[in-house]
Amino acid sequence: MDPICDMESYENCFRIKFRENGTLNGGGGTRSEIRGLSKGSRRRLVFLINQIPSIEEAYFVTLTMREASEDFKQWKSWLNRVKASLRKSFPLMSGLWRLEFQKRGTPHFHLLLFPNTNGDLQHLKNKITKYWMNAVGKDNVDSDRGISVERIRDMKKSGFYLAIYQSKDEQDRKDIPTGRLWGFINKKSFPIAKYQGSEVQDLQELVWYKRIYRRYIKANGACTSSPLYRSLRSRQGGLRAFMSRPSQRKLFALCKVLTADAQQIQERKVA
Repeated sequence: MDPICDMESYENCFRIKFRENGTLNGGGGTRSEIRGLSKGSRRRLVFLINQIPSIEEAYFVTLTMREASEDFKQWKSWLNRVKASLRKSFPLMSGLWRLEFQKRGTPHFHLLLFPNTNGDLQHLKNKITKYWMNAVGKDNVDSDRGISVERIRDMKKSGFYLAIYQSKDEQDRKDIPTGRLWGFINKKSFPIAKYQGSEVQDLQELVWYKRIYRRYIKANGACTSSPLYRSLRSRQGGLRAFMSRPSQRKLFALCKVLTADAQQIQERKVA
């Protein structure tokens, strides 16, 4: 029997995607003008953050400015200058950037950086300070509070993690074009903990995944009226779930057993 779905397993999340005509289904279409962070873009970013393995050396950076026009191309040009300088000085470094807005509407950037080598916090801070001031101008940066570089001890308690999970709508502007609000830094070197995938052969197996995951998130305080919880009742569509790797292994094994048991019961009924 050909598999109906493919499963991808990561550090703190997994995904099951339906196959259609021998290929994995996916999005597409013409992109419209970007104004703020869409729900889909936020989901992709959150899912990506949960693919990152435990890393000893990582940094959270905040870059702010006193003033900026409402032309997002100007902000991105400043960011691109910093990214280009980082790639030149730290070829192995990778990371993510996230654009947010202060209450007064001025943009600022959060960076999550992985040096992929033994790093020196003060050396990195000096370099980033120099690059950011050269990009936006010294008079446009508060030298004391405009640039922050902190070592991350716990990814789930880091400023970048909290910025993604706790950011509010007022931190995005939808009254003007903003362009993309997040992206990679040296994507080829970005750390992702992907484990060996598997295949879902039977629709009943997918139903077990959804049913047990629904119980799992309910036990952990999920709202039963949320779109996520309601979507898990459908047999249509795949599944994107957040769960630690050890819990994933238990879930995968249990669903295999339950599916096999259900098939044996069905076969006895037919016989």
